[in-house]
Amino acid sequence: MAGIHPCPGLHTSLITITCLTVPTTRLITLTITAKGYFLAPDGESLEIEAEAIAVDLQRPESPTTAIGLLALGLRARMDSGGDSITLLSCDNLAENSRKLET
Repeated sequence: MAGIHPCPGLHTSLITITCLTVPTTRLITLTITAKGYFLAPDGESLEIEAEAIAVDLQRPESPTTAIGLLALGLRARMDSGGDSITLLSCDNLAENSRKLET
């Protein structure tokens, strides 16, 4: 492993997106509050009616949520031909990795 390089959070989203797109980045760890997942009442899908999510969907190039930031960064990684990446949920939300996946 080349090393561990922490990337700052949402307050510096350009740096975070850059971290997601760097070819040597293989693992992103996340700690998101339960509310930060913006889950719909079914507890599985994204609550697209939530105001912050609606804003991210209208302006995906300027995300305001962690989910929007991930979507933008992962899209940029995919568009640049980047390899697969692991997203590791480190929060205490039950079945968090499955929720992140959906």
